[in-house]
Amino acid sequence: MLLERHGLTVRCYANAQIFLGQENLAECGCVLIDQLMPGMNGVALLEALRSRRVQAPAIFITGDSDPQLPGRARRAGAMAVLHKPIVNAELLGWIELAFSGA
Repeated sequence: MLLERHGLTVRCYANAQIFLGQENLAECGCVLIDQLMPGMNGVALLEALRSRRVQAPAIFITGDSDPQLPGRARRAGAMAVLHKPIVNAELLGWIELAFSGA
């Protein structure tokens, strides 16, 4: 709801497999990925996207306290790893940066 209130089109998926089954992945402007999802974790999802040459900026969100996650996520191609609870302004700032191409 936060993103839609700021004029962004949002699509939500129940799990990574459903998301990966979409035909229009290359059209994503930004991907917001939760690390802990049913079936496939966020790093694996981002690696799958990159293997399909989907280069949309990716922002991770996580409640996981794994200290190695930020490095793994960045190596997979994430631009940021945000820890829950997420501050709205921080999330919006990263999404704005993603859409700016920086």
